[in-house]
Formats: sequence, C-alpha cells, structure tokens
Amino acid sequence: MRTTLLAIMTFAVFSLQAQMELYTVIASSGLSLRSGPGVEYERLAVVPYNSSVQVSYDASTFSQVDTIGEHVGYWFPSEVDGQKGYLYSAYLKYGHLFEPAGENGVNDNYRIVIPGLRISGLNYDPNLHWYALVGETNTDQPNFYLEAVEPELQISPQTLENIEYTGEFAGLVGIDVARTDRYVALLIGTPSPIDDPSEILSKTYYNDSPDYSTWGLPVFPYQDVELFQDEKGESYILSGAVHQPQWESFKGCNIRYYQGMSVGHYPGRWGGEPDQDLTVELGVYDWEMNESVTYYSFQHHPRLFWQGDLNGDQVPDLIYYQPNTSECCGGSESFFLLLSNQKGEDWTWQQIAYDVLEAWGGC
Repeated sequence: MRTTLLAIMTFAVFSLQAQMELYTVIASSGLSLRSGPGVEYERLAVVPYNSSVQVSYDASTFSQVDTIGEHVGYWFPSEVDGQKGYLYSAYLKYGHLFEPAGENGVNDNYRIVIPGLRISGLNYDPNLHWYALVGETNTDQPNFYLEAVEPELQISPQTLENIEYTGEFAGLVGIDVARTDRYVALLIGTPSPIDDPSEILSKTYYNDSPDYSTWGLPVFPYQDVELFQDEKGESYILSGAVHQPQWESFKGCNIRYYQGMSVGHYPGRWGGEPDQDLTVELGVYDWEMNESVTYYSFQHHPRLFWQGDLNGDQVPDLIYYQPNTSECCGGSESFFLLLSNQKGEDWTWQQIAYDVLEAWGGC
C-alpha cells in the first residue's frame, strides 16, 4: 500500500531558508533520483550504494510523509552530478555510512567497532583485516580472545517501527558476525593480517564491584596494576592518581584524576609521577570541587578491559571500556584502543582508535 501526502514543489521554494545536509545512500541496489517528489515521476539517474549526497530541506519538507510499503520517508531535493531531482529519505542515512578517518591517525590504519545497531555511522573500513574479541557464553566473565571474522553489515531503512523506537527519522545501520555459540564484545580492524590470532597472549579485566558494570577494571587513586614484564624483566605498572589543590584553595578549583604507566616503580603505592600520563589518550575529565567526588565518580572513568599484542611488537596493546555514565536515559558506551610504541628503551601507548555506541532508546 502506498500513501502520498505531497504537494509538488519546485527548487525555488526549497531555496528559501533551505538547509543543506550530507546524507549517504544505503539502498544496496542504488537509489533513484526522480524528477519530482514521488515514484510516479521520471527516474533521472540511479545513485550508487554508499554515495554521499547533499540534500536540501526546510520545515515544510517534514510535514509531507510518503509511505511506500513498510518504509516511511520524505522526498529530499538534491543535486547529483549537476542533475536536480528528488531522493527518498527512507534509503538515505544522515551523515556517513562509514565514518571517515579521524585526525592525527585516529581511526585510520586501525579501527574498532562495537557490534549492534546505531543511528550514527559505522567506524568500519572494508579494506582492513577484521578480528573479533569473542568469549564463552556460559560465564559472566569470559576471557576474550581474537578470532578472524568477516563482519556482516546490517542496514535497516527508515520504517515506522524504528521511528517509534528510536524517536529519530533515520535509517539504522549495524555490524556483527555470525556467531551464536560465542559472545562478541568488539570488532577490531588492522592494516596487516595477524598470522595466528589464537596464539596471541591476552588478558581480560573485570570490575569486582557488584553495584556497577562488570566490564573493565577501574584503576582507583593510589592503586597499582602490574600489566606485564618486558624482555629485560622490567615491570610495567598502571596507576591511578589524583591531582588536587591544597585544602585552602579548594573552592572553585578542579580535582583531576588520571591514569599513568610506569616502568619499575609504583606511583600509587609509593607516590611520585608516572612515566607516561595516559589522561589525554583516554579523555579523562575534571570534577568541580563543589561536586561530590565519591567511589561512584571513579566508576565513570575508562576502565582497562583487554590487553593483547595486535601490532606484533611483542608488547601488549590496551583496550579500554567507557561504561554508560547516564544516570537516567540515553547516554553512550565507548571503547578505546591504545597501541604500544617504542620510544628509546621504553614503551608508550597512544590512542589509535575508538568507537561510541549511543543508547538511542528513550526512557
């Protein structure tokens, strides 16, 4: 059944206070550019899958809904290769389908993707080699290990059902792997193939507190976690610490929590500064001193989730998990990949990839 509630509009009308936005075609066979706002109009061209297009619309665009089968959308004026026409929004995704590479090498040669459906674009590059962190399904705290996979894209055009569920007029996209016998925590893309991912020594970390999310180990102030020993027998220590002003100057100041990496000494236990402050790599924030800084506050920070050698340098790379910090509805969860890099005789870690999965269900 097809219901059309449209008035024929010219591009001159849309040019008045029209807004231009980037959208991406998600129809696998391409999307028709038509001469008018409806399927009864002439097909001018077919825009290929994953093509980025600029569309224009104003407030009146969204008052004219066109339902074609189970899909619900609008007709967006657009110009493709110099040809003006209309594109049906049910097969358009706001923004990018695949997120472009970030700045400073982030989400470029390495990428990570949280499985599941989302409104935002996928942090996916089909040219990378893809692996999954998979674990047993019969335990609450599986030890996740790497396995080579071929990710499967899930593209859901705009329907009444997902509009009602997400509250958004946008198609959903997702990514996953066909594993019903294992739990898939994360997908990891690398620039080069890993010879034998099953041989990578790895460790998964969990939170022992029953009151908070179990994924990832929170590192509290004055706590030290020994991660590994290098070939020289030196221990690499992850520590939590707090920088705070003197008591007399608390008012109007911030308290700063950070995590740092040290070689052969324990800042959490004995004091002192870490050899590398990982705060910038993890995006840790400050608290105002007039806010309550409690045990709960530190549960909001990124937690060490997994370590394993992804780049073949015989030193573990680190994956952090940022739980959803929303105390009510919505929010998001994130993962960060910190890759090891040798500087002189020591090692440092740099954020090389991250992904965010929004909780788009309402209250």
